[in-house]
Amino acid sequence: MTRPVTLFTGQWADLPLETVAKKAKEFGFDGLELACWGDHFDVARSLADDSYCQGRRDLLAQHGLSAFAISNHLVAQAVCEAIDAVAREVLEAAGFGPDYHLPGLPHRTGHGIGLSIHEAPYLVRGDATPLAVGMCFSHEPMIVVPGAFGIRLEDHFHVTEHGAAWFTEPGLRASPTTTWAPRTLKAAAFIGSRTRTRS
Repeated sequence: MTRPVTLFTGQWADLPLETVAKKAKEFGFDGLELACWGDHFDVARSLADDSYCQGRRDLLAQHGLSAFAISNHLVAQAVCEAIDAVAREVLEAAGFGPDYHLPGLPHRTGHGIGLSIHEAPYLVRGDATPLAVGMCFSHEPMIVVPGAFGIRLEDHFHVTEHGAAWFTEPGLRASPTTTWAPRTLKAAAFIGSRTRTRS
């Protein structure tokens, strides 16, 4: 019996799984190690929907492939400064900044929390510390508009094997009736989704 040759899909998670499966078969692979981001494999959906896993298997079978593993191993390869960069991207898209300029976010996005409360590592440009399971952080993006107002929302999270989990669930959610700064809240989405995709 020959050993199956598999392809890890994480590097191509920006492509639909259907496309990756077709290409993998054309390249001669026997199966895939599915990444837990993009549309390749959604762990939460697999727990909530009994048909989801079979659907993934069926899609691979259409291309003569098997799923040999699912993987979330790039989570801890995210680095602190990437979180700060995402917060700035959101604010710049809303017309603030750019960068650390006012009006905008003149402060780091967050910091490590522990015995000293404010401690390294910091969620700021230049801190390339890799995130690791068990690390705890504040997440406190802010907007300052000189002469008008300043606002900072602070929540706390810890890094898990599957991404990050909130200690304090963010109290405000953007909604159709939230008009004062809904885009600033999108920075918090990094914690639940983008962490998985940064490497």
